[in-house]
Amino acid sequence: MIPEHTTQLEQVGRPGKLPPGRDHLDELIDQVVALKPELDLGGLAVTGRVLRLAARLEEARARLLAPFELTVGEFDVLATVRRSGPITASEICHAVMITAGGMTKRLDRLEARNLLNRTANPADRRAAHIVLTDDGTRLLDDAYQVIVEAETQLVAAELGDANVRAPVEAALRALLCSPALAEPS
Repeated sequence: MIPEHTTQLEQVGRPGKLPPGRDHLDELIDQVVALKPELDLGGLAVTGRVLRLAARLEEARARLLAPFELTVGEFDVLATVRRSGPITASEICHAVMITAGGMTKRLDRLEARNLLNRTANPADRRAAHIVLTDDGTRLLDDAYQVIVEAETQLVAAELGDANVRAPVEAALRALLCSPALAEPS
């Protein structure tokens, strides 16, 4: 005999097959509840959606950045340098959570495109300061404009006014600031 959840499992991940108002996490949770009804899946309902949303937002950003010939990671590096001013590669690594090897490759690609420069750091000759070029600043500002407009439209369309957005922001901030999720020092 085939368990009832098997047919539901076939539907997970297939867009357009869900009733209005339900997402794939609803289906996943229903399946887990059928197998393990004693589990409290309230946390999974939230974290699963946050993870899925993060992946979709990153995919959307990648599509928006493609005309600028930037990856999401390269955009993050340029944006970090723009916000911070002269900054070292290790400081960028910490800000964008990437290894030193990965950062070197990104910096090399961006420098080859004349989007940033490495300049001598007077305080520490072993660590160069990273600064944006004029071309890098212009490209980043143009890309930023596209990203901000698209994400503002998305949030406004789905969440409406600030009275609805504020509690969502507060809940997400609370999760991000949770000691259980603190970055290792």
